[in-house]
Amino acid sequence: MINPSMESFEPMLLDYHLGQLNAEEIRQLEAALDTRPELAAKSQAVQQILRPLDAYDVPTLPADLGDRVLDHIAQNQTYSFQQAASSLPSASESELSASPFVSIRELVAIAACITIFVGVCVPAYYRVRNVAERSYCLNNLRQIGQGLAQYTNGNDGQLPVAATIAHASWLPVKTPGVPVVSNRRHPFLLLKLELVKDPKAFVCPSRPDDVPMVLLRDDDEGGGYQGFDDFAQPANISYAYQNMNGPARPSPEASPDMAITGDLNPLFEDGRIHSLAPYEANSRTHGERAGQNVGYLDGSAAWRTSPTCGFRKDHIFRAGNITRYTGTEVPQSNTDSFLIP
Repeated sequence: MINPSMESFEPMLLDYHLGQLNAEEIRQLEAALDTRPELAAKSQAVQQILRPLDAYDVPTLPADLGDRVLDHIAQNQTYSFQQAASSLPSASESELSASPFVSIRELVAIAACITIFVGVCVPAYYRVRNVAERSYCLNNLRQIGQGLAQYTNGNDGQLPVAATIAHASWLPVKTPGVPVVSNRRHPFLLLKLELVKDPKAFVCPSRPDDVPMVLLRDDDEGGGYQGFDDFAQPANISYAYQNMNGPARPSPEASPDMAITGDLNPLFEDGRIHSLAPYEANSRTHGERAGQNVGYLDGSAAWRTSPTCGFRKDHIFRAGNITRYTGTEVPQSNTDSFLIP
């Protein structure tokens, strides 16, 4: 059976320093920080990135601020534009001004401040945002892992699998005589059976074009997700799932550290096969192919910087050692992770 557990505390570091964890999560993370020097070093790095936020004190606004603003407007509502213009200082003839009121020296100072802000603050902002999105994505995979655990516990240890068709293609090819069967039907069972209740759990925030599957009123009257056999559109799920179309099926008891789901496979994005170096092909979901979030059979999820992160360093985006694909390939053994759309 799948045993949901936390393999990595790294995604919790940002929430820890932002005060977003509950008491139990704080206890677990601080215990890990005391025993794992590498994790403690990463925690210090996150704290260093967030340190500029501590320098800003949010002022307390006066309770009567609104009334004071309205009174000021009422007292000056007859103040004319000509009066305002005549009261402004004129530029000195000795100053080469870009406008009547700002000198070149002032513009250079403003430009320098903007340059410093863009060069220092903006990259830090994007790094923090990427860490936050990765953390949210990992939480999604953990929810999916919990749904898988509930499914296997009620189905003699078997993983979710919809009806399969031999020699079918999981890509929308147009080869005569080859049926096209969506691999998304298998993880959809978790939503259909309400083992994962929130459709947002299948959508990664780093993929802005992906949207949760939303039921219309007619769908609710027809039994909700029970009336569907698959996600309404590919954009309803941001994750790849183990190819279940072949005879070799994963064995949770034998290989709990086998990858079963994760970020989208870069070799087969957008319904077509991409020409990428398969040994270096990280997912495109997070950043410049820096890595991918991966969910395992034991219910854990972690960030991996290489696609060779399956059982015994199996390449999770390839079927065995196959390098050329047509869309009909299947896992080569019951421990071969082959995550496809």
